[in-house]
Amino acid sequence: MSIFNDSNSFRNVGIKNSNNELIVMNINTSTDNLSFHSSTSDNNVDIMNIKTILNKDSNNDLNLSSFDGYSINPVIQINNITQNVNISGNLNITGNISYNNKKISIDWLDIIQASLNFDQFKNKLVSALT
Repeated sequence: MSIFNDSNSFRNVGIKNSNNELIVMNINTSTDNLSFHSSTSDNNVDIMNIKTILNKDSNNDLNLSSFDGYSINPVIQINNITQNVNISGNLNITGNISYNNKKISIDWLDIIQASLNFDQFKNKLVSALT
């Protein structure tokens, strides 16, 4: 049984630009359509489903932000021009890291402890990544 069902799903309403027609999205015809859901099956929407998130202004970043009660702070910033990703908080990884479809498994502590200075650390790190 799916956790997304009629009792916890909400369809969104929009106005089509081309003809000002009012539409109600049919969330059952495509999983790509924007839909809202409640994890507790009540009227509290806490899940949003959509295929793609972007900032269509190519001169501005896409920001995934946090709110500390007073201000909105970008945590993940994606630059639309360079496609660089900046993370301004801790990155905790519980899975694998892949680079060019190659799995990277490195015991960082062993590399650091086995290095006497920065140049030696850098060389061990470069050899571990290649």
